[in-house]
Amino acid sequence: NGLQEVSLIINETGYLPARLIVRKNIPVRLYLTSSSPSTSCFILDDFKVQKGVATQTVEVIDLVPTKAGEYRFYCPVKGIHGSLVVRD
Repeated sequence: NGLQEVSLIINETGYLPARLIVRKNIPVRLYLTSSSPSTSCFILDDFKVQKGVATQTVEVIDLVPTKAGEYRFYCPVKGIHGSLVVRD
């Protein structure tokens, strides 16, 4: 019941992994890194997250999912998307 830590890589063709699974009511720390030559983005509207991710850097996002469901994240510039699945 401590902290869920998840890593996500962004490249030109998508997010790796494209589907993240976490538990409800347990804090999540998400580590984002980009292997793309240009700055990438990570937008998760349901959690009010908008983050730019420069090449070869690590950005950290902390959130607490309080409701089970599937939430879409995306980067409109690159046309890529994935999902955050929150389970009970």
